[in-house]
Amino acid sequence: MKLLMKKLIVAVLTLIAIVGCEKNLDEDNSPAIQAVRNGEFFKAQDMAASIDIDGRLIIQGTNQLESLTISLDDSSPGTYILGQGASSEATYVFNNSQSFSSNANDGRGEVTITSSSNSGFVSGTFDFVTYTANASDSLYMRKGVIFEVPLGGTINPGNGNTTNSFAADVDGQALNPSLVSPNVSSGTILIFASNQNISLSISFPDTIVPGVYSFPTDATGLYAQGTSGETAQSGTIEILTHDTANNSITGTFNYTTTGGIVIDNGSFDVQY
Repeated sequence: MKLLMKKLIVAVLTLIAIVGCEKNLDEDNSPAIQAVRNGEFFKAQDMAASIDIDGRLIIQGTNQLESLTISLDDSSPGTYILGQGASSEATYVFNNSQSFSSNANDGRGEVTITSSSNSGFVSGTFDFVTYTANASDSLYMRKGVIFEVPLGGTINPGNGNTTNSFAADVDGQALNPSLVSPNVSSGTILIFASNQNISLSISFPDTIVPGVYSFPTDATGLYAQGTSGETAQSGTIEILTHDTANNSITGTFNYTTTGGIVIDNGSFDVQY
């Protein structure tokens, strides 16, 4: 009986926490990416959303140990199905090592986008099951919420990852990022870098080989300050090395945004 009561108390406390989070979301949690992860509460500290050169909507939420990336085959509001063979994908990485994907094994689920590019923010819900590549472990996300994540911006930069480096000058001023967050999802490598005021991101196909490429035809560049963002209108990116076996890549870049912001002396050395 004591064991039963203990289980009931834990279940009730968990339910209260979940309901409380949902109730307070609109009041004090904007922007937000959060969910129930394998029965425990997941909340992103750093959030970003962008549209890549193929028109895919990529949403990323990270904290000190976890990274969640949702890659959808379009940026329009609607419901996107996840699972083997689907063109949309959800990936979850723990501590930069253990990776789960909705495309692996019996992965399944859906993501519903209620507002996106037209509003300048991304909001929606998600619910899915993911697996490791060898199907030895699974992870689910339930009651997932995406709430007013600015499109093209990074929110609440954290301490960053000391194993990755990213540098650039923004109109002649060094970015000095406190957060560098690389990730790969659905065939696209996405690198975010941010300080307290400005964020930059670059994305390109994960099949890219050393060489010189152009913005915006071969790669996507973004600049954001606050909740407004601009895309790269012209520029080049040079891939110096790309080790696909170890998921590491280095390169240099420069671009000018649609609003005339000049990004130059850019360089990166990351593991994704």
